[in-house]
Amino acid sequence: MHAPPKSSITGAQTETGTGNDWQIAMEYAGVGAWHWDTRRGVLNADAVAQRLWGVPLSDQPVALPAVADMLDPQGAAWLHEIGANPLAAGEGMDMQVQVEGAHGPGRWVQWRGQAERNRPWMLHGVCVDVTAQRQAQETLRERQAHLESELARTSLLQDLAARNEARLREREADLARVQRIGAVGGLDINIVDGMS
Repeated sequence: MHAPPKSSITGAQTETGTGNDWQIAMEYAGVGAWHWDTRRGVLNADAVAQRLWGVPLSDQPVALPAVADMLDPQGAAWLHEIGANPLAAGEGMDMQVQVEGAHGPGRWVQWRGQAERNRPWMLHGVCVDVTAQRQAQETLRERQAHLESELARTSLLQDLAARNEARLREREADLARVQRIGAVGGLDINIVDGMS
């Protein structure tokens, strides 16, 4: 990977302390960068990634258990699985995990990364908050379920209407038969007044 060009914006350098355009853009976009040494069980991450994971900000590597402790059980299990069984050389990963907040489930974070080709135990990647996306997906699922329920109800009502219409036609056919029989037998059948 080539190093990004140095920023020519001096104000950005004093603001972020790096002067790298790509770091400024990633921070602005809320994208965190990380490097994971699965052999040592430590993650090096920028401030954005550390905030997303919910761990205290530090320039020191973050131990895998500290990050796993902040995740929901499924996310923690996934993290431990990758740590115990590293990816193959060049293999990628993409997972969404839920970070546990102080009062229960919090934000959703997507981890995307890839193992180095020469050192597959070293993973490099990014993470981003996908909570809004997950909430939008949940809203769409709820609306889909509601529409399917309404459609099923509409279909049921259409079925009932079709059955009632069929019953009405059967009754009309029965009435016509009775009237034909009455006419043949010399009876004048008037449904409203009765038979005469």
